[in-house]
Amino acid sequence: MINLVFDGVLIFLIIILLIYAIRLNTRLKNFQNASAEMANMIGKLNQVITASQHSVATLKETVQKEEGRLSSKIKDAQTMLDELSFVTETGENLASRIEKGLIPSKGNKQNKTSNFDEISTDKEIRETLKSIR
Repeated sequence: MINLVFDGVLIFLIIILLIYAIRLNTRLKNFQNASAEMANMIGKLNQVITASQHSVATLKETVQKEEGRLSSKIKDAQTMLDELSFVTETGENLASRIEKGLIPSKGNKQNKTSNFDEISTDKEIRETLKSIR
């Protein structure tokens, strides 16, 4: 009788052990499947990171090219601005001289030497403008 009870307890423990082993086996399979999925996802993430790095490198290269072009255009614009300022100032001076020549002041009559100096100065201005172009 004691053997029968002892055998019954032993059979019960073996059944519990089998159930535990089956559950453990199921969990291990799930873990292996999840591990495979995780490896797959890490591979895809690695591909995306590589593509992103390539895109960033391309973007940096494009920015550097455009920065060079923009810098060149800014220098050209600054040169044109300087030329335009010079031309405007010269034009204002010429307009002022013409205006003074057309409207003689009462006490200040121009003589021929003064006119010759203005003509000479005008030629210099024209030559300067031509050399700038």
